[in-house]
Amino acid sequence: MHETVKARVINGFIYYYCLVPPHARQLMRTVKLEHNDDTVLDPTDSQLVARGSLLLDGHECGTWEQRRDGTWSARLSASGETIVEAGRKQLIERLALIPL
Repeated sequence: MHETVKARVINGFIYYYCLVPPHARQLMRTVKLEHNDDTVLDPTDSQLVARGSLLLDGHECGTWEQRRDGTWSARLSASGETIVEAGRKQLIERLALIPL
């Protein structure tokens, strides 16, 4: 499947979206990674760069973290599942495809 990922800044937030050919479309979620204040970072975890709330379709449903090794992860509160990807873009793409 050939898809194009684009980003748009609206009111200071970065929104990523995928352009997927019509024959390959499926319902995709809107993903928003909200950045929490840096004071919520655990000072004993030297690998943690940033952390925040995860919103899917406007509903808070977990948290995300950025690590110094470049990986990004999301923890889904309902299922307890942890998703780890090599970068922010890949994490958002994967979260957008979580079944509705």
